[in-house]
Amino acid sequence: MWVVRIVFFLVVLLLGGCGTLDYYSHTILGHLSLMADRESIDRLLENDEIDPRLRNQLQLVKEIKAYAVSSLSLPNSDSYTQFVSLRKPYVVWNVIATPEFSTQPLQWCYPIVGCVVYRGYFTPERANTEARKLKKKGYDVMVGGVRTYSTLGWFDDPVLSSMLDNSDTYLASLIFHELAHHVIFVPDDVGFNESFAVAVEREGVRRWLTENGQTELALNYQQTQSQQDTFVKLMLNARKELDQVYGLDIGDQERRQRKAIIIDQLRQRYREEQASFGLQHDAWFGSELNNAHFAMLATYYEHVDEFSRLFRSSSDWQGIFDQVRELSELPSRERKKAIATLGQDTMVKSISSP
Repeated sequence: MWVVRIVFFLVVLLLGGCGTLDYYSHTILGHLSLMADRESIDRLLENDEIDPRLRNQLQLVKEIKAYAVSSLSLPNSDSYTQFVSLRKPYVVWNVIATPEFSTQPLQWCYPIVGCVVYRGYFTPERANTEARKLKKKGYDVMVGGVRTYSTLGWFDDPVLSSMLDNSDTYLASLIFHELAHHVIFVPDDVGFNESFAVAVEREGVRRWLTENGQTELALNYQQTQSQQDTFVKLMLNARKELDQVYGLDIGDQERRQRKAIIIDQLRQRYREEQASFGLQHDAWFGSELNNAHFAMLATYYEHVDEFSRLFRSSSDWQGIFDQVRELSELPSRERKKAIATLGQDTMVKSISSP
């Protein structure tokens, strides 16, 4: 069955009117290679010679997936029932780019998934080559490694060795996040999709830890998320300042100088309040910081507070998913307005009423 789906998927890609044949060839070969390397987790666990640490991790994957289905109403598909051992730290590298004087990211459009704000490559060399081309054209660019790979339910997504290179909590967050994309995915609205998945991930991990009696880990997780929220707020406030400067009727040189001042002030504030943000963001401030970083954060966190409020308002996850599906069917402008009501007395169930 998966061979038939691959053939259909490739035909759609090659008939698409966007991108280049070279890029599609790269992504098709990368996809096929990944799918071909999948091994059944159940069969791996039957192997007495499997590395004990890997055995424990794969057994944990099964437990996390079972919890996602039974307690979070996430899809009971064959995704995350297979494993791929990578010989690299990430599965793909995403390129994000913005104009020099804008925090709105470039979009690349593809068949099926619509337009997204990044372009993914299976090798860092390919990603860096694309980044250099965009920089030469004057764009602000960011390249980031990605540990997971999602086909949005078109194929059975595997567990990757890159997903196991962190804590158990991190592994659970990745699985919950990616399964959320299988529940609801709106073409051309990456911010909606990612914010929803982050909210599912956060509430899912919190409940998973709490219900498994891991109170201390649950508290540590909440503290980490609080630090993340503080960091995101800092960054998004700086983004607003940049947007204001970019909208002024001034020359490019003046914009450039004011942009540099805002970013320098951001760096200084980060250094002064570093304890509030944890250690996970040091790498950002140890390298170039530009519009693309602000665009990436906005993509993932713009509506997280609203979706999180919705999950706190009800324990009926299937009901919440139904409400969000209804929301996803609205035209883009109406959808953005309706997001603000999530979790309030005027629930999503009434948003389509006249």
